[in-house]
Amino acid sequence: MKFKQTKYYHAAWDKHLDSILEFGLRPGPDGCVYMAGPEPAHAAQFLALRGGPTNWELNEEGKMWPVQEKADKIYVFTIYIDDLDMDKLHESFDHNANFFPPETEAVYYDDAIPPECCNLEWEFDLNSA
Repeated sequence: MKFKQTKYYHAAWDKHLDSILEFGLRPGPDGCVYMAGPEPAHAAQFLALRGGPTNWELNEEGKMWPVQEKADKIYVFTIYIDDLDMDKLHESFDHNANFFPPETEAVYYDDAIPPECCNLEWEFDLNSA
């Protein structure tokens, strides 16, 4: 696939900032790192739709249960595709396109992205009016 963008964005909750700066972007349970573009806000929209950071706790029955936490900021990292293995970058179809602006592009990467390729460039304060 020929990608339209030269860079994509990955949004993260403030509680994950230190880990990303130290270790980079690590794949989630499905083995992927998700990104969007062409604007940083596109990645932030994907993250915000998930409803806040989740912490897993044991409930009364001894089962793991998701608990939403409060977040104060969303950080957005710029990822340049020239820094990636193009064989591991794919278009993503994991969302309903009707929820996003028509120009939104979603992609996923089949590996970790090292910290030197994660350029922190945007910060969205969720407490500002």
